[in-house]
Amino acid sequence: MKTVMVPQRSGRAAEYSANGDVLTVTIDEQSDTFDFSAMPDGRAESFETALPVCPVLSAERVGGELTVRLLHWYGADANESEKQEREVTI
Repeated sequence: MKTVMVPQRSGRAAEYSANGDVLTVTIDEQSDTFDFSAMPDGRAESFETALPVCPVLSAERVGGELTVRLLHWYGADANESEKQEREVTI
């Protein structure tokens, strides 16, 4: 799974972990799992979650390769690199 972090200013924080095409997200001590393993080629932009905010903006599978765009919240003291969209490994 390739992940792209999309910056957004917020006082919140999210923790991400992945196992293959299964993503687990924790926000405010509450966790939810997003399982993309059965997702066919195509794009999805709407996800149900029990989290207070859905951190998954989109998921797209092209030629079998999955790319997930996720919110990356940064605080008032963030440096410039934290405010940039970037690909990360989780």
